[in-house]
Amino acid sequence: MPNEESSVKERKMLLRQEAAQLRSSLPQAEAARRSRKIMARVLALPEVQRARVVSVYCSFGSEVGTHDLIEALAKAGKRVCLPVVDASLTAMTMYEFRSFSELKVCPFGFPEPVPATHQKVEPAEIDVILAPGLAFDEEMHRLGFGMAYYDRYIAGMPKHVPIISLAYEVQIFPQVPVTPKDVPVDKIVTEERVITCSR
Repeated sequence: MPNEESSVKERKMLLRQEAAQLRSSLPQAEAARRSRKIMARVLALPEVQRARVVSVYCSFGSEVGTHDLIEALAKAGKRVCLPVVDASLTAMTMYEFRSFSELKVCPFGFPEPVPATHQKVEPAEIDVILAPGLAFDEEMHRLGFGMAYYDRYIAGMPKHVPIISLAYEVQIFPQVPVTPKDVPVDKIVTEERVITCSR
């Protein structure tokens, strides 16, 4: 078993590198164009349209852009919350989004709410989670950044809520290595399609 676990970890590491390189290879203007198409698909999803509270994340680097999506959700009357990683870097909590000007850049490089001045959002309040990731497959497996923040957060939720990931088509692979602790997503939205899988 130790050898098998080591093999999965190695395959995950190599796939993270490949996915990050492919994502970063998109020209900025092309990435922005694709992000807009993804945003339109996300906003049209029935589970997003009927949600009152939506958990999103602030994109950074070469990720699918979410800043316009966050503003569009807020303008649509949704209560938007963003993740905050605690000081020990072991857990994640959601806090309400008010404006980009009130966010601070965390040690990982992305903007997040300040817990002292923003309202905490409990897991039971959330209707939809938009989860980041580096690589995905059509079986709805998601390869994150290796810290398992979302896996632990979702596993601790009192109810199942739709988990939706945003990705460019270049981030969809034939197979993503997973372990039993890795939580699959319900939908993957790319610039070309919405991927679903009945489990």
